[in-house]
Amino acid sequence: AHVSYSILLNPRGLKCSTFVTHAWFESFLAFVDDIRKHYPDFDSRVFWICFLANPQTWQTAELTALLGPSALQSPFVIALQQCEAFLVVRNTTKNMYTR
Repeated sequence: AHVSYSILLNPRGLKCSTFVTHAWFESFLAFVDDIRKHYPDFDSRVFWICFLANPQTWQTAELTALLGPSALQSPFVIALQQCEAFLVVRNTTKNMYTR
């Protein structure tokens, strides 16, 4: 498929409840476990996570078109504006604020 995992599962999209950012220095399972620990209602929330929301197989030109001419029009900003919560998932390997 030539779409993101999120769109593959939900072609019409879903309203985001939590925007999640991370440093990519943790395993996927540790990442999910950290989110689950923070949100007991994990299964009822809609998380916006870039590697699931953005198409990972697109070419540079396609991603550039998706991201738009201005950062203010990018999917990241749109999701940030619509989500009711923002979660930073830290890890023990790398301080994400120094990468």
